[in-house]
Amino acid sequence: MSQAIFLVWQDEMGKEIDSCNDVNGNFALALWVANKEHTTCLQYIDPYGDTYFNVIQIPILIEELKDLISTFRKMKNKTIESNHGDVSVEDVCKQISVYSDFSKKAVGKNHTYLRFVGD
Repeated sequence: MSQAIFLVWQDEMGKEIDSCNDVNGNFALALWVANKEHTTCLQYIDPYGDTYFNVIQIPILIEELKDLISTFRKMKNKTIESNHGDVSVEDVCKQISVYSDFSKKAVGKNHTYLRFVGD
């Protein structure tokens, strides 16, 4: 798993307000490894396409990102195996945290969306 999933905050016309990236692919790796079966939002992020979340879904997404960080920090292994070698759990958690913090910008901002852009 080496692809990147970028995060874009955009208005309802598709105009980018701000963006955040994951050049190392750590967020994609987190989604690949994590059990997302019982999540409301995370399970639908498409690593190969675009996935949108609206103003109602964004707070749920942020909570799931926080839970994901907590899950990774509880792992006994401190590294995750990827196609490009081992990645530290802490690096994965940092990227999830970056996306969680970025997502907070969109909370309560009507007519805007978060778009995860898959590789």
